[in-house]
Amino acid sequence: MFNEEQLGSVHSNLWIVSPHPKNGETMPMSMQNSAWLMSYLYKQGLSVNEIRFDYLVNDVPPRGGADTFWASGQMQEGTKQLLSRIEQHKPNLVFCLGAGTLRALFNQRDVLKWRGHIMELECGVKALVTFDPVDAHRQRFVSNEQKPGQYSVLMRQDVRKAIKEQAYPETRFDDMPTHICTAYGDTVNILNTMLETSKYISFDIEVIEPYDGRLMDCISLGDENGNNICIPFWRSKGSAKDKTTWGIDRFWTNECEFVHVFSLVKEILESNAPKVAQNSQYDITSLEYYYDIAVNNLVWDTMVAAHCLFCDLPKDLGSLISNYTNIPYHKFLIHTGNVIDRWDYSAADSGANLHVMSGQLKEMCFLDNLQGSCQGGLKKCLMCTKVHHSKLYKHYK
Repeated sequence: MFNEEQLGSVHSNLWIVSPHPKNGETMPMSMQNSAWLMSYLYKQGLSVNEIRFDYLVNDVPPRGGADTFWASGQMQEGTKQLLSRIEQHKPNLVFCLGAGTLRALFNQRDVLKWRGHIMELECGVKALVTFDPVDAHRQRFVSNEQKPGQYSVLMRQDVRKAIKEQAYPETRFDDMPTHICTAYGDTVNILNTMLETSKYISFDIEVIEPYDGRLMDCISLGDENGNNICIPFWRSKGSAKDKTTWGIDRFWTNECEFVHVFSLVKEILESNAPKVAQNSQYDITSLEYYYDIAVNNLVWDTMVAAHCLFCDLPKDLGSLISNYTNIPYHKFLIHTGNVIDRWDYSAADSGANLHVMSGQLKEMCFLDNLQGSCQGGLKKCLMCTKVHHSKLYKHYK
């Protein structure tokens, strides 16, 4: 157990929160696999005196591990007390380490999915979750979709974001409004506007269960003007696992309205406007083979670009959002079972693609010693990329 002097000042802008101290620690974060974090913070200009360390339970767990704290109720009570301290002192950022803090503070389980995303505690204080340093460096479990060393690299990215975020108290989410097109007139107006004004189109489709049916239940489109929309075509009912209750309903019951909306979507995707997607080979193949939509002028796939930049890191859109944007985490919406959440999720994916592309382009410029020329957002960065990489990006004429 550490005393208040060892934990640091409660008036610090940055609070680093762990579930409990490690066995053998003489000071917070003094274990070998944790000391690198302090060294990295120091190299980034943040001294130990500027940090408050805190715990859900300020005691080393007995034999049996942290589960004994949960079973006895100590973890739950410690979480309440920690939240009370945070609410009282209002740090700029709470940097949460490990699965235990994610579970206690946000009632979520998968650190790999939630890490790197800016969130807010129930008291309104900004928070960022990452791996436990010991677990990140050991990374004992490596699935077929992972590679050894991924977690430590991702944690370094999270630390860089934490250093940036602890400088100010407000939550600065990237502006990305979404809209679900359920009214015919509204949908037609937005699609016509996109046809006339959009310079870049991001798209994404969702396929309803059972997936071997290849039934596209909705499609989302986004552009640089903030039009991030989802157009539903089918609604599922019941559970796909229960064949007696499961079924689908067509969303557009008026045939003329459906044909008009679908034709506008087809016209947008087959237009000359540059297209952006995540894992585009799936969407493009499905659209052409099953729906006779030949997507034209695909210029950016965020998954392919992620492989070109850092081939050993995760390339799913959730990870890319955490690495390149301050968009709130929305991937959990696909698992709620609510059809509105599903449509909102799809619209958010299309909008996120453009934000991620902008970040990837800036990073490519940075890696090519062109940093400083991409301060004007998406359009500026695309222009910079056109000038310096004209052969690679010849489609931006």
